[in-house]
This record gives sequence, structure tokens and C-alpha cells, in this order.
Amino acid sequence: LRQNTMETRARLDALQQQHRKQRDAKAERVLQLKASTEEVSATLRAANEAKAARQAKLEAARQAEAAAILEAGGNPYQVFRERDEARRLAKERAEHQAVLDANLANL
Repeated sequence: LRQNTMETRARLDALQQQHRKQRDAKAERVLQLKASTEEVSATLRAANEAKAARQAKLEAARQAEAAAILEAGGNPYQVFRERDEARRLAKERAEHQAVLDANLANL
């Protein structure tokens, strides 16, 4: 009976140790996930802040230009709209040209 009890305790100890190892491994994975999530969040936050700063700078420049256009008697919204449309069309033309070039290269 004593031998049987000792064997049972040994198996129980081994099982408890295995459970502890599994729990520790799971805790380590959770900590690694948390660290990588925080790292990605920090990267995204920095990128968003940089984008917001660029956008604010562009907006300030646009407002200054709008004031100058108004001083000259022009319509800043029309000027900006025409400029944006010209930029969009140039981008679209470049994309179409790239597609045409790729198609010609495949022939």
C-alpha cells in the first residue's frame, strides 16, 4: 500500500509539474502577444500622429494660399478643385499608361 501511494504521489507530482509548465508556457505566449500588440499599437499611433501633422501642415498652407487667392480676387475653391482634378487625371493617365505598357510587353 505504501509503495502504491508513493507511486501515485510521484505520478501526481509529475502531472502537476507538467500542468505548471503548460501554464507557464501559456502565460509566456500571452505576454509575448501583449508585447507585440503594444508594439504595433505604438507604431500605428506614431504613424497616425505623423499623418495628422502632415495634414495639419498642408491645411495651414492651403489656408494661407486661399487667403492669397482671395486677395488677388480669385476663387480659392475653384483653384483648388481644378488643381486636384488635374492631379487626379494625371495619376489616372499614368495608371492607364502603365497598364498599356504591361499589356504591350506581354504581347
